[in-house]
Amino acid sequence: MIAAFKHMLGLVAAATALALAWPEPAKSQSPVDQTEHEQIARQLVRELSKTKVFDKPGIRVLVSTFWIVSEGAPKRCGLCTSFEESTARALEREVSGVVILRVKDLEPAVRKAGWFAEAMEDPTLHYQAGQMMGAEIVVQGTIRAKRKQLEIEAFANRLEDGKNLARHKVKWTWTNVLQRQIQAPAPPLPFPTLAALETKSSGPSVGPYIAGKDGVSQPECVRCPPPLMPPKYFPKSGAAVTLSAIITAQGQAIAIRPMSGAHKDIETLAIEAVRKWRFRPAEHDGRPVAVSIIIEVQFRLVQ
Repeated sequence: MIAAFKHMLGLVAAATALALAWPEPAKSQSPVDQTEHEQIARQLVRELSKTKVFDKPGIRVLVSTFWIVSEGAPKRCGLCTSFEESTARALEREVSGVVILRVKDLEPAVRKAGWFAEAMEDPTLHYQAGQMMGAEIVVQGTIRAKRKQLEIEAFANRLEDGKNLARHKVKWTWTNVLQRQIQAPAPPLPFPTLAALETKSSGPSVGPYIAGKDGVSQPECVRCPPPLMPPKYFPKSGAAVTLSAIITAQGQAIAIRPMSGAHKDIETLAIEAVRKWRFRPAEHDGRPVAVSIIIEVQFRLVQ
């Protein structure tokens, strides 16, 4: 019996030695540390909590998209979706009594409004769809590629009046992996595409048509105030910027792109202005349709 006990001790010692000698599983090297994602999201949630916006039971918060901000209109990327999901998870874990809405939850509002996936690339439509779904706060973010750093800013606005409630900014040093992630396309938005809506439509195509051709009328400006141009850009940049855009059947400008090669800051001012404009939509066979148009934005000089 003593011999058997000694034999057992020997087996335990051998197993222990083997376990100590066995290499640990390699830790996955995430190109973007998920801990940093969560830290950004937690900090944003803490800032939101200071405003007491969560005191109202059952408040609905839309976690919308992060956007790459560069030349032209904002766009989504693979890195953006990582921040979106981290922020949604942080809100779900750390805040009680709130209802979290993700972009995919906007589908009923998008369908009711007749918007399509291409239109929802416009961040302002997320605000409108969120309000239609009863959201009171929208959480979004921007990613800016600086010379040697990546600057990520998350912010939250109250939908009722657009007031900013909290924001948090971090900077990361560029890496090759980050470069690939930021260039990778984001997953498609979970809404019907324009082509799919055209296929299902029993009537004329939903667009976009070309305004002024084939019996399609021109959209008309209903509320299109000219933007202000800072003196430092005038007259070197000229008093106008040419943009291409799609005017939806609801009278909103989407898919706005610069065409004139003006100064980047001036193009950005023009795009932001047109995004807020409202139009009487073009018509085809008596029904509103989306159209592709060219817009010349005339600036007013700030004295």
